[in-house]
Amino acid sequence: MTVKEYMQRNDNFHVRLDGKETTDTCDPFAWHLWEGMLQDVPECLRKLEVVTDGWMMQAQVAVLEVLVPRKKYPQLYCRSYSPSRGV
Repeated sequence: MTVKEYMQRNDNFHVRLDGKETTDTCDPFAWHLWEGMLQDVPECLRKLEVVTDGWMMQAQVAVLEVLVPRKKYPQLYCRSYSPSRGV
């Protein structure tokens, strides 16, 4: 399911998008991509595939881990990434 499909199936709530390079749910490495209200997810991130969804206890926010293949989206791997530049 893509982020866009997830948005269509769920109500609007505060969410954090974390990127993962693989679909391995046991791989702990994920990095912060974006945070805000679900219906405000930038258009450029809506086509990413949702790997898992859950709740971050310490941050008190819902989280979607999305697949971000390095070869397809190299710009999402740099520290200066900004959703306004697009994918």
